[in-house]
Amino acid sequence: MLYVYINKQTNNEIMKTIQIQHIGRVKATEAINIFVGCKLVWNFGEISEVIEIVGETAKSIVIKEKSKSGNIYQRRFSKTRLVAIANA
Repeated sequence: MLYVYINKQTNNEIMKTIQIQHIGRVKATEAINIFVGCKLVWNFGEISEVIEIVGETAKSIVIKEKSKSGNIYQRRFSKTRLVAIANA
């Protein structure tokens, strides 16, 4: 995933976006705002659903996610990392 921090001014709101390969710019949120049931977008349009928040430290968060194929993965993010979200 390519991370680009872009801020667009729209009605005094700052919208964060990132560039996803083969998709383009999509809305993003910081990893600290991820919750169970949230759908994350990855390169080439792959979508996964957060099924559990495993742990959290002062600077990072660990989640379990389920891909479309049914595989379950565990990921660790910095809390300030931008992550693409679906339908937000």
